[in-house]
Amino acid sequence: GIVQAWAGFLGGMQRRFVVRNSLGPPVSSTCGVPEGCGLSCLAMLMINQLLHSWLAAFAPRVRCFSYVDNWELVSTDAECLLRANRSILEFARLLDLTLDTSKTVAWSTDRGIRRHLRQSGFTVSLSGRDLGAHVVYSRQIRNQTIQLRISDLQDFWNKLRGAFGAYKQKVRVVVTAAWPRIFHGISASVLGLKHFAELRTEFMRAVDAARP
Repeated sequence: GIVQAWAGFLGGMQRRFVVRNSLGPPVSSTCGVPEGCGLSCLAMLMINQLLHSWLAAFAPRVRCFSYVDNWELVSTDAECLLRANRSILEFARLLDLTLDTSKTVAWSTDRGIRRHLRQSGFTVSLSGRDLGAHVVYSRQIRNQTIQLRISDLQDFWNKLRGAFGAYKQKVRVVVTAAWPRIFHGISASVLGLKHFAELRTEFMRAVDAARP
């Protein structure tokens, strides 16, 4: 009953664009909930619950993991995975959702299955970002995501070096801003000691503690 009342409210709600002093015609929603609405998080949760129920019925041999709009399927059988992917496409069509196929990647620890997935039209990845963390799907040691974070932090060090503030304040900025940005999901990667030494050097310079 709550969902039906909510859907009726959204169906009757109209929004307008205001450009300077001109008010545009009313625009009605045809699908989904308005972006920025506080209840949109609840709507996404409901869609994910529907997705899990859908796959439990049509692809029971595949495990599904969802976090907001990040949907992942795991299976030991490549054919089951392909069927589940087709099922997700049908699920999205019924809900009038648009999936970004450019962000859809497949992975496997088996070389033969990777070849099969490529032949089936998937972009196969050996490593990549997953909810911000760098994950490796093969025996190759890769940490590209972490290295990019370290290099992107150079501007932060330069600004901190020239910023006014006491030593304790600068240290607090590093602890609360710099380290979480670099080391999020670090336990999933291998990072050489050289990088930690370079970060320590940048930190000491930025807080003006590099003198003997």
